[in-house]
Amino acid sequence: MNAEKRGQVTLFIILAMVIVIILAVVFYVVSRTSSSLGSYEEDKAFVDGQIGSVRAFVVKCVEKQVSSDVKLLLQNGGKSAIEPIARPYQGASVNYLLYDGTNNMNLRSEIGRRISLQVEEKLKNDCSLSSFKEVNPKPEIRRMEVDTLILDDSVRVDLTYPITLKKGSYQTTIEDFQINVLTDFGRLYRTADTIISQEVQGGAFDVVEYTTLFPEIRTKKDALSAKEHVYVISTEEGDEFLIFATKLP
Repeated sequence: MNAEKRGQVTLFIILAMVIVIILAVVFYVVSRTSSSLGSYEEDKAFVDGQIGSVRAFVVKCVEKQVSSDVKLLLQNGGKSAIEPIARPYQGASVNYLLYDGTNNMNLRSEIGRRISLQVEEKLKNDCSLSSFKEVNPKPEIRRMEVDTLILDDSVRVDLTYPITLKKGSYQTTIEDFQINVLTDFGRLYRTADTIISQEVQGGAFDVVEYTTLFPEIRTKKDALSAKEHVYVISTEEGDEFLIFATKLP
């Protein structure tokens, strides 16, 4: 074989090798891209499938705290604890919502604010998301906002709590929660406000008349003296009751 033919063969061999290398690179890139796309979709599907469970976990934590707070509020006449000036009654202590003519009731907005603070503490210290480690949850505590509204038939909590969930190359963030805890506390506290308002003005609260106007409310008035009473208020179902004392000067 002369030199010219050998040169042509060598050129063909080089071109063939270049083509093979190019095809190999293209195949590798296409394979990696397809694999990556498939992994992304799988990660997305997995993370999205966990969102409902994470949401339910947060909601349950908030509901547990609110229910605990409401139980104390009912027992303590809308207060978070028994206060230093309280009335012994049937083996327990009862807070005065009216003492020597002074109205000691908390505003609904103040009660809501205190519940919000308790919810914040609950989420920070007692609602770990560690059981969802497969989606690497990252809660943004500093951006948490809690707003609690006391309604007649429920306590509503509007919660902003950003939580980023991630697996592989996919991540998403859930942020807004609304929790409603059914309770008659608001309705019962409204009745307590009516009682206190009447007694502050020097009038006696008429249980029979009030029951006629609002048959869904049950009010028991225990006259300890002419100027001191203990009230127990419940709904018609009677599964919740609010208890408090009043004392005129």
